[in-house]
Amino acid sequence: MAKTARVAVDIGGTFTDLVSIDERGRLRRAKSESTPAALEEAVLTVLGHSGVEPAEVGTFIHGSTVVINAITERRGARTALVTTRGFRDVLEITRANRPDLYNLRYQKPVPFVERSHRLEVTERVPTGATRSRHSTSRSWPTWSPPWPSSTSRPRRWRFCIRG
Repeated sequence: MAKTARVAVDIGGTFTDLVSIDERGRLRRAKSESTPAALEEAVLTVLGHSGVEPAEVGTFIHGSTVVINAITERRGARTALVTTRGFRDVLEITRANRPDLYNLRYQKPVPFVERSHRLEVTERVPTGATRSRHSTSRSWPTWSPPWPSSTSRPRRWRFCIRG
């Protein structure tokens, strides 16, 4: 059997969706409930509902809103951010514009990573992407953790080196 079907699957918090097109232009769609504890089960279930045989799949594209939902709903693990020196507050400042310009009571949302968990390292990448200053172990922050106990410290680290 030729591997000519192109399949795209999106795993959401509630449903998993599939769309497929084969070499004859036949479009197939399917939907099933997501299984948060075992995301692969939802993919296999929706593939079964679609009628696409696994042996037909030549291209498989996967997307998920599970992570972005966890972040925006603040259900994920406590997170720390390591960033280039001088960029610690960029994600919080954003573009400094208000979405509701004339709302005098507007309050910015709480940042996803609290300021005490944003750490800076010295590194610079100018235009042309050639490093003028390399990050070394000496440039990494030396600090005692700002979180008082093991329950409040980050369990996951996300790295964002910008400059």
